[in-house]
Amino acid sequence: MLVKALRLWNKDVKLTAEQLRRQTPMIGRLRYEDSQYRGHDGRGPRKCLLMPADPNSTDPLCELFSAKIKVDDKGIRVRGEEDEWRRKTRMTYRQVLWCVPASGADLQPPLRHPHDIEDETAALRESMPYRLGLGPLE
Repeated sequence: MLVKALRLWNKDVKLTAEQLRRQTPMIGRLRYEDSQYRGHDGRGPRKCLLMPADPNSTDPLCELFSAKIKVDDKGIRVRGEEDEWRRKTRMTYRQVLWCVPASGADLQPPLRHPHDIEDETAALRESMPYRLGLGPLE
């Protein structure tokens, strides 16, 4: 299911309304499926993946273990545990995703004014000699 999703928690701390407003929604396909280990690893029998909308992507935007879903009139809430790895240490945090159905129009990139594109192209063109180690253009 194609959805727009927001994370409601950050490392076991519930986000404020202001922080939620500033957040950019993730757009992807929501998958709720059996865990590979069926709960024998102590993480629950179900997991939820938010995969990028691009069918060629293999890395999830968000992966929740021990996932439980609640559907109401405001959207879909997925509650579970999200892992963060620091070197070889796994840190597990509570996480809640709030999802609303999205349409194909949400996948379109925002329109940009042609002058903005020209300015960015000119800035890139001017910076290229520096990137190549040639110094400024003369």
